[in-house]
Amino acid sequence: MEDSVNYPLVSPKRFIKEFLYDKLTVIVDCRWDLLDKKKGYREYLKAHIPGAIYADMENDLSDMSRDRAGRHPMPGPEKFKRFAENLGVTEDTRVVAYDIDGSGASRLWFLMYFYGHKNSYILDGGLNAYLREGGTLTDEIPRLERKGRFNPVESIDIIVRRDDIKQKRHNVVDAREPHRYRGESEMIDRIAGHIPGAKNLPYTLFIKDGKFKSAQEVKDILSGVGKDPVFYCGSGVTACVPFVASMIAGVKARIYPGSWSEWISYEDTDVETGNVSSSGKEL
Repeated sequence: MEDSVNYPLVSPKRFIKEFLYDKLTVIVDCRWDLLDKKKGYREYLKAHIPGAIYADMENDLSDMSRDRAGRHPMPGPEKFKRFAENLGVTEDTRVVAYDIDGSGASRLWFLMYFYGHKNSYILDGGLNAYLREGGTLTDEIPRLERKGRFNPVESIDIIVRRDDIKQKRHNVVDAREPHRYRGESEMIDRIAGHIPGAKNLPYTLFIKDGKFKSAQEVKDILSGVGKDPVFYCGSGVTACVPFVASMIAGVKARIYPGSWSEWISYEDTDVETGNVSSSGKEL
């Protein structure tokens, strides 16, 4: 892993100057849309950063064959190993993920980090910031010149399972929109509401104009949620954004990968609606 003050972020300026045409850099386009599953790939085919390979949220960054693990289950080590090796990733490879809003790129970065590849980055500000910096685009699909070698080693200390959440020993934070958290409307999952006791900090709070907020701003946002927050969302994807932000701020955090869609898939599910203050004593 390379030294970086804002790790795991890389600025567009540094990316263009140092990473873009470096042979040890693998660039991954992670654009996706929750309601239009093929939109990200269509946009990739139209134009993308030179050399970028597309990662599909459901086919590559999830394992949709897993039952009762949420709408976007984390891929297991063998599936992620195949994906990483098809990208050409080795222990010497630098991986740079980008998208538009930070969520897809954060998901790939989280998976890389979880499986032990710490030399991974998120292009801060995504594609739009890259273009503002003078970056160019292409519609040429890159040819993968070599297969990688990737040995996944799970960092189990950065995730929390459903049974652990049920014990109510964690400071749980819901990263969805407030109306979904409160249970006022739910257009995706079959049950509305949130995990009992969870506070609400939408993932968009951690992003401004497509860029992650500063370490101090993140610390201020997290000041009322208690020690070692555990983030969840609808399916485990956008929860990666506050996790990344926490790392930037030097705050220890974890993710509940199955998130709300896994939580409600069991008959013994407890559900809460309405508001829970984002400030107050630790649980």
